[in-house]
Amino acid sequence: FSALTPALAPPTFADFAVGLGFGCECRIAQRPGVPFGGTDELFGSKKAAKAHAAREAVAFLVQSGELDADGNVRTRKKKLGGGAVRAEAGAEEVRGQGEGEGEKSWGERVVDLCALLGLHPPTYRLAPVDPAAAPHVFSGAAYFEHEPLLRAPVGAVRNVYGRRNAREESARGVVVVLEGMMRAREGAGGGV
Repeated sequence: FSALTPALAPPTFADFAVGLGFGCECRIAQRPGVPFGGTDELFGSKKAAKAHAAREAVAFLVQSGELDADGNVRTRKKKLGGGAVRAEAGAEEVRGQGEGEGEKSWGERVVDLCALLGLHPPTYRLAPVDPAAAPHVFSGAAYFEHEPLLRAPVGAVRNVYGRRNAREESARGVVVVLEGMMRAREGAGGGV
């Protein structure tokens, strides 16, 4: 997991054989002196033992807030005055809620709204407009694959420079739809 988390110190692993099985201890700087893994569970291979110890360490880092639920390092991102920038001539910069320091991104707001509405979060399908000529310009949308009421693409975007920008702009459109669903539920007296 350290390859995916450059902001954290790399872990150290100690493999050992116990009888016919293998164990592994993983030590990380965030929890010195207390290893993950060990001899409590033995595995048929060193690789399986190491993977188990690493999973325990990642679970601890997620629980302690060092990593998010996807296993990515939590960092304080500084927004430099811009959201997604369209590649079309004359288009303006997309800015809005979720852009200031300490505020949630559009993607984080989508996850929160999905939880409130009892929906599975969407899958973002983004593809380069022209992989040969413009590999960094993306179009796509969000898809709620497990939600029968939201079968059509939501938050469609076209010609956005950068995959991350395209995903955030798509999430912005998804937030509009989900907030509309919240208002409809509240107006119907159904609450959340």
